[in-house]
Amino acid sequence: MTSQQSSPPSQLREKEFPVNEVAGIRDAGGFVDPTSARRESEFLGPTPSVVGFSSPQRTFVHPVGIPPESQLLSQGSGQDRISPSKRHTSAASGRKVEKFIALSGFRDGVDPAFSIRMKIKIEEIIDHFDDAVVLRGNDVWDPRTTHVISPSSGRTMKTFGAALSSRWIITDPQWIIKSFEERQWIPEDNYGFRNRNEKPFVNKRFFITPTFPRDHRGQMKYMDALIIGCGSGLIVERIEEADYVLKGVNDKEIYAKHCLDWNQFAKMIPQPPK
Repeated sequence: MTSQQSSPPSQLREKEFPVNEVAGIRDAGGFVDPTSARRESEFLGPTPSVVGFSSPQRTFVHPVGIPPESQLLSQGSGQDRISPSKRHTSAASGRKVEKFIALSGFRDGVDPAFSIRMKIKIEEIIDHFDDAVVLRGNDVWDPRTTHVISPSSGRTMKTFGAALSSRWIITDPQWIIKSFEERQWIPEDNYGFRNRNEKPFVNKRFFITPTFPRDHRGQMKYMDALIIGCGSGLIVERIEEADYVLKGVNDKEIYAKHCLDWNQFAKMIPQPPK
């Protein structure tokens, strides 16, 4: 996508918010505690050299209908990020894609388990499974996502979307590596987090004051997708109808409603324990 092209205003673009924008949401040192980092070789191991394989025990079902939240995204945006060769392999083998895996929060110099080199290795491993694809669009929440691989302290639009949509947030990349070694997908429970019970925005009504987009300009473009698309909530035009009022961090007005700035709003979204 070139700089001249514009994305739909409600599209969830990947952004890792600075500490001063999301105080208390993540550690000031980054996505994980650097003191817990282990040698990169402990995570990487040998580069995979086997040919592609399938997972014979599974029955794979490709989503024929697009999930409701996709109405907030451009048509075909996710499909374009799946390589033509992978689409051909899946079609030729008669298998259906079950896992759509996104990666978030990978960077060098923090934790070797989430380094750029590790990200490349994970993508290579996933490409060996006929029933899985990597959603390589770095800046978009794709509503077909079934798994987001991210540090436990990562707070991005992909992890927010996954939590609100009850998708897996995998916080230990060993899930991918061990699945590769076993030649089948192993259970995710010991390797990640899935929010099955907390639905903070369902049927909740939000009124957005003029001060919210003024003080939280970077986050404002995500609100439709987070509240409506992923969270099944509502944005109302009358403050009297609202359960919550979203206001700017510097807004001193007193409202007769439960008020939230961006940081307080973000804290309502369930995330993996750090």
